Amino acid sequence: MKKLLLIALAPLLSFASTPIEVKFLSDENTNSGTVVLSVKNNSKQDIELLKWNTPFEKTLSSDVFNVNINGKENLYMGRTVKRIKPKDSDYILLQSGISEKITVDLSKYYEMKRRGEYNIEFDGTFQYRILDTTDVKRAKVIKEEFPKTKLFFNPSAKQKRAFTPKKKAQFEGCSQNDIKVLKTAHTDAITMSKKASEAMNNAGKKTSAERYTTWFGKADEKRQKIVTDAFSKIYDAFENKDLSFDCGTCKKWDEERYDETFAYVHPNSEYEIYLCGAFWKSSTTGTDTQAGTLIHEVSHFTTVAGTGDFAYQQTPAKDLAKKSPDKAVNNAENYDYFAENNPKLSMDNPNGENNDNTEDNNNSIINDNNYYDSTEEDEDWNRCLELKSDKEIDNCFIKWEEKYYPNSEDNWDIDDNSYLTQEEEKDLKICEELKDEAEINNCLIKWENKYYPNN
Repeated sequence: MKKLLLIALAPLLSFASTPIEVKFLSDENTNSGTVVLSVKNNSKQDIELLKWNTPFEKTLSSDVFNVNINGKENLYMGRTVKRIKPKDSDYILLQSGISEKITVDLSKYYEMKRRGEYNIEFDGTFQYRILDTTDVKRAKVIKEEFPKTKLFFNPSAKQKRAFTPKKKAQFEGCSQNDIKVLKTAHTDAITMSKKASEAMNNAGKKTSAERYTTWFGKADEKRQKIVTDAFSKIYDAFENKDLSFDCGTCKKWDEERYDETFAYVHPNSEYEIYLCGAFWKSSTTGTDTQAGTLIHEVSHFTTVAGTGDFAYQQTPAKDLAKKSPDKAVNNAENYDYFAENNPKLSMDNPNGENNDNTEDNNNSIINDNNYYDSTEEDEDWNRCLELKSDKEIDNCFIKWEEKYYPNSEDNWDIDDNSYLTQEEEKDLKICEELKDEAEINNCLIKWENKYYPNN
């Protein structure tokens, strides 16, 4: 049987110990919202990359890009996924010295609402395995400047409407038996998250309790506050928020991996949880329970804890707490396992310290991701989206941008045509020379339909 080495690594190659080089092929970027990356194996041996949570996946399942315009970060609107162990088909062979190109349409996954020049940065990580290796080691994640590029993007009315939230029913595509299972799991998650929140609120100021250190690493006051506040918000979400459960979409998304996936969410689409095959097969007690999966997924929501997926399953999660506690307090799986507490671990400090926490742990950390600077700005944007025709919507957005960002660097400057072909620039000049504002707008719409029909 092949023995495999699994290693986590950063996407840079200034160090010989890091065999993966990632860079943007900026010349191949397009105005449609896509970027092209090159991933190269700089090591002397063939490796197999795990596609999970990387651009190699058919559908992006992790926030691995930083996307911003004029200094404002654009929200990640894609999904985050809880899964079982990877199979051989989840890896891609990357031979020594060979590069693979990947094209990613960022406009499908990030809230790119405004036209202008976007700054793109890749800050994901990769896992890989080396064949015929007996030693198991983990490479250090090297922190350095990550690959960057710029991308001009002019979203269409259709793309702008894609970011309008749609209210879902409490149970979408669920059978009566599914609903019964979910109601039980929801009740169990309330109990489990409440107990976890109480355990953290009653912990000492800098606890060394076995249960805490197993899942979140050595005692640290700052990290402990992050965990305490996160469990408070997780419990509040189950107790007080309107959760929505979708039982059918996951199978349509990826039928091949349906049974290998527990659930997924879109972190910035509040309280919508999509259930997959592994969830329905999981137990109500023990490890990776149905309630634990719900806690895992709820922790991902930006308004709750905004966790990521740095490690899956108990052993890697424990390893993460030991070696990278800062990541452990931001890893969904660690919250799941702390809450399940299986096997049972104590929250008593080993040195006999008092567990009464005299500090006020109810001052939650707010993760403010509001895109707009004012309620009025947001309301005007939504009024544009309520219009019926694309023409009305486009005209409305032009007025919206002129009102709120009259001097913005990222407004479309007709004189800056470095990204256009000669023919595009020529036709755009014709629009510019028109006198009537309505004629200009109509001309620009025709120009976009001619050169970017699929935008």
